Amino acid sequence: MIEDVIQNLFQQKGLGTVVLPIVPVPGGFLHRMYRVETAEKTYAVKHLNPDIMRRPDAVRNMKGADALEQVLFDAGIPVVASIAVGGSKLQELDGAYFYIFPWRNGAITDPDHITIGQCRTVGSILGRIHTVATRTVQKSAPERSAVDWAGYAVLAEAQNSKIAAILKDSEALLSHAQDALNEARAALPGIECITDEDMDPKNVMWDGERPFVIDLECLEYGNPVSGALQLSLQWAGAATCDLDFEKLEAFFDGYLDAYDNGFRAYDTVFGLAYTWLEWLAYNVRRALGVCADDAEREMGIAEVKNTVARIHYLSENEARIKRRLRLAEQRREEDLLIREATGEEMLRLWGYTNAEEASPTARFFCRNLADGNAVFWTVEHDGALIGELYAFLDLEDKDFADGKTTAYLCAFRIRKDFRGQGLGSRLMETVLNDLRSRGLRRATIGVSDARNERLYRRMGFTETIKDCYLDPCARDETMQPERDDAGYLLLAKQL
Repeated sequence: MIEDVIQNLFQQKGLGTVVLPIVPVPGGFLHRMYRVETAEKTYAVKHLNPDIMRRPDAVRNMKGADALEQVLFDAGIPVVASIAVGGSKLQELDGAYFYIFPWRNGAITDPDHITIGQCRTVGSILGRIHTVATRTVQKSAPERSAVDWAGYAVLAEAQNSKIAAILKDSEALLSHAQDALNEARAALPGIECITDEDMDPKNVMWDGERPFVIDLECLEYGNPVSGALQLSLQWAGAATCDLDFEKLEAFFDGYLDAYDNGFRAYDTVFGLAYTWLEWLAYNVRRALGVCADDAEREMGIAEVKNTVARIHYLSENEARIKRRLRLAEQRREEDLLIREATGEEMLRLWGYTNAEEASPTARFFCRNLADGNAVFWTVEHDGALIGELYAFLDLEDKDFADGKTTAYLCAFRIRKDFRGQGLGSRLMETVLNDLRSRGLRRATIGVSDARNERLYRRMGFTETIKDCYLDPCARDETMQPERDDAGYLLLAKQL
C-alpha cells in the first residue's frame, strides 16, 4: 500500500518514475523512512506519523520547522535539508504527509561507541546553530509540565497493561522529576535562539568523520541553555544509562567554543534533564492504545520501559552529574594553556640543563624537534606544567610507509592531581587537530595500560597491530632502549 502511495506522490510532484521495490529504512521512533529510487536519482522519503499529523497545530509547526531548517542550511550548518517541491517542503497526498530528501550515504553511531571527538564536534554544531539567530527576550512564565502520572497508572492498571506496574512503582519519582523540570524552566535566562533539542545520537549521521544533522522537524525558537544541557547528557551516555563525564565535558568544550552566552550555572538547572518526561507521556499514550497499529503500541511499551529507566538513572546520579557540571563550568574559567614547546624547553622540563648531560632518549627527541620531524606540546595551568605530549612525524614503519602521513604519539602525561578532569582529552584533541592542519592523515600510539587504552578508544583510536613493540627511538642505531616484555598494543586514528 505504501508503495502505491509513494509512486503516486512522485508522479504528481514530477520527481520521476519510481523503480520498485521501495525499501524501508530501519530506525526512528515516530515516523517511517524509505529508500526510493528513480531512473535518475535516489531519495529518502519520510512518511510522517498520522497520529502526530492529526494534531491541530501539526502542519503549522512542521512548516515553521521547515523555514528554520532552510535558515540553518543557508548558514552553512551541516544539515540534511528536505527538498521543496511546488514551493513547499512538506508534501501531502490523500491525507498522508511526507518529506523528501536527497539520499545521503552515512551511518548513525552506535550509542555504545560514541567517541569523545564526536561529542566535541556535535557540541560545536549545536553552538553554531545557537549563534544563527540569538536574541534577548523578556522572561515570561514558562510552559509547565502537568502530566497526571497517578491517573495514567490507574488507567494502565484498568487495561491490565504491561506498563501498569512500571507507572505505579515510579509514580513518586515521576512527580518529583516533573516538579524539578518546572523549577528549572522557571530559572532559565531570558535568551532565545533556534534550537534543535532532538539532535541526539540517532539524529546525527556520519559519513566517515563528517557529521550531518537529520530529522529537523523539532526545530523551533527556544532557550539555548535547555538544549545544551539535555543534549550534552544524551551524547555522554544518559540515554543508555552509562554516563561518561569526559564526553560530557568534551560536548561543553565544543559548544562553548562555538557559542558562549555567559551562562555557567548548568548544575542549578539540572531539572531540565527530566524533559524525558514529555517523551514518556507520549509513549504512555501509545502503550495505552492511542496509536496507529499494534506495532506502534509495542514500540510505545518498549519506550516507556526505556524512558522510566533513564529517569531513574538520572535521579540516582543527580549529585554526581551536578558536580561534574560544576567542574566543566570551572574549567572554562581556568588559566589553561596548550602550546607547542621547543627542544630546549623540553630538556628543562625533563630536568636537564643542556643537551650534553641529557639521556640518549632526550637527545634523540631534541634532534627530531630541531629537524622538524617531531612536535612537543605542553599543558600549563597558572604557569605551571601539568601535562605534555610528543609526536614523531613521517615514520617509515613497514605498515605505514606512505610518505609524510603518520604521527606516532608518545610521552603523553597529565599530572596526577589534575587527572579525571578531561584535560588529557583536551590535550589529545588539540594535538590531533594540529596534526590534521599539518596535512597528516593518521596518528598512532602504543599502549600497554588498560586505562589509557579505554581513553584512546573513546577518542576514536582503533586496534591495528597486537603484540608489537614499536618505539621510534629504535630507529636510531646508536640507541638500545629498554623494551617491555609484555609488548605494546598499537592503536591508530584517521585524521
